[in-house]
Amino acid sequence: MPCSSSTSMEQNLLSSFTQSLENHSKPSLKPLCIARSLITNPSTTNQTISFIIQTLTSNPHLPLHHLTTLLSQISLTHPHFSPTITTLLHSLLTRPAPVPPRAATLALSTLVSLPPASDCSDMVTAEGLFLSLCFGSSVSVRHRLLLDAERYDVRPSILLTVFLGFTQDPYPYVRRAALDGLIGLCNRIVVEDRGMIEGCYVRGVELLADTDDCVRCSSVRMVSKWGELLVANSDDKSKRDLSDALYVQLCSVVRDMSMNVRVEAFNALGKAGMVSQYLLMQTLSKKVLDEVKFPGQLSGKHFRSRALSAAGAFLHGLEDEFYQVRSSACYSLRMPAILSADLAEKVLGLLMDVLNDDSTVVRLQALETMHHMAVFGNLKVQEMHMHMVNFRLVFRLCLIESAF
Repeated sequence: MPCSSSTSMEQNLLSSFTQSLENHSKPSLKPLCIARSLITNPSTTNQTISFIIQTLTSNPHLPLHHLTTLLSQISLTHPHFSPTITTLLHSLLTRPAPVPPRAATLALSTLVSLPPASDCSDMVTAEGLFLSLCFGSSVSVRHRLLLDAERYDVRPSILLTVFLGFTQDPYPYVRRAALDGLIGLCNRIVVEDRGMIEGCYVRGVELLADTDDCVRCSSVRMVSKWGELLVANSDDKSKRDLSDALYVQLCSVVRDMSMNVRVEAFNALGKAGMVSQYLLMQTLSKKVLDEVKFPGQLSGKHFRSRALSAAGAFLHGLEDEFYQVRSSACYSLRMPAILSADLAEKVLGLLMDVLNDDSTVVRLQALETMHHMAVFGNLKVQEMHMHMVNFRLVFRLCLIESAF
């Protein structure tokens, strides 16, 4: 019978598990593999799981990383053992003897995913251990904790300080995780301290010059998000200047050496709020306009050169060698295209040239931007350009029909 066969196989595996532990005085993977095969089988009896837990926790030679891994798997496959696993992990994390960082991280990650214990001290232990592991010597542990920081219910004020500090970590992937953490934190909490907001914004601006591409990508998103928050928390008199300064800051990145950074820069420009019309007009022309001004104070004495860097920002994007950048630049043109008739006319002239792009993705994005302009009533196509628009629309229609 299948039931007796399954029980017999379970008993054989359990016997093999016990013998393997007894025959190996040094740590061996064989009993761990047998235990894992029993644990991952949802049909394994509760009695067998209890025996495995008791045997594993009473073995002083078992590496703690393997122990926490198996306990974590038990909590997933046999959730009714969660109270037992919670107690064991909590005692493991609070014992006097030091726990290896990888084992402690896995134990903490499992502990916070289980139903909370009745004792509220668990939460304090989680926050304290999170901070202790973050400032430890293991880079991989620090990186993983920063990526999953939201899971540990650490107080936002503590998290903000930790993230801000690790943006100066010597390892680029840790810096990127810290920046992404600050971006996520900005979406989840309300920050009213202007000094803190400006500090986060300035840190993002500093990392726009980071040597690693992945850090610069995150710093563009950081500058965009915290810059918007800085503008929103400023008085009405300075909103326009700060918004222009933010826009110019993002424009300074559209010529970055990394394709991914340039894409992020144009994505951020497409999300910008209010921007002065003369500044937008400057981004559509490589020639420095006579009427251009230099507002804002965030960038200090360097603002003038950065304002000049906005000249022709969109033209550089539309002429980029990578279609991803050209497509992103097309999309971000939606913002200036709906602000005024003059800007719409300039944008339309650029989009007409883009309709001849080699990439289908870019041409389609240009048509979508035109549609966006039409929705807002800013699409005024001259008769000399109408044949090009009609040709592209008919061409796209033929491609769609040929696909069916």
